[in-house]
Amino acid sequence: EGLDSIDREPKIAVNAALRVIENAKSRAKSGGKVLFVVDEYNALFGPTDMHEVLGPRKRGNIKAGETRLCAALRDASDIVRSGAVYLGATSTAVQLSYRLSESLGHECGADGSQVLEREQCRRLSTKEILGMVQHYERAKSGLGAVHPSVDRHQLSMRLRVLTQGNGKEIRELCAML
Repeated sequence: EGLDSIDREPKIAVNAALRVIENAKSRAKSGGKVLFVVDEYNALFGPTDMHEVLGPRKRGNIKAGETRLCAALRDASDIVRSGAVYLGATSTAVQLSYRLSESLGHECGADGSQVLEREQCRRLSTKEILGMVQHYERAKSGLGAVHPSVDRHQLSMRLRVLTQGNGKEIRELCAML
């Protein structure tokens, strides 16, 4: 069965993910170090691509916060209260919702520290991109990932211009090398 059953029974995947969240919180409560990271955190505050039937010929969009899994992932204060460190990385591809913008910097944890605070991530430099290119080249050693005639520094500068230093886009492009 394994992962094939997830397509047939999505509740299995949701219940498993909820158990993972609870286990991580339990581990943090017992003194274990837990880092909880959610990418594209702002997507948990918007609509999903799921719909519910509201009547004949009428369907309504289900909001992410109305699903069990998204509600559990979005509850940063509960996860922080358990003793875990919570990092929610937002994406510029998904617009920040009003509700998320309002909650940033206003919610406090048990020790009085802010649960959610906004941090800006800078774009990657050409030197950092060169490091990524070299990493992917070593990871794919012997596969001819980058042709020997290609100047690695020139490639890094081109990747920077092409992606504006966006780490996710650079990682996707490097994976294609």
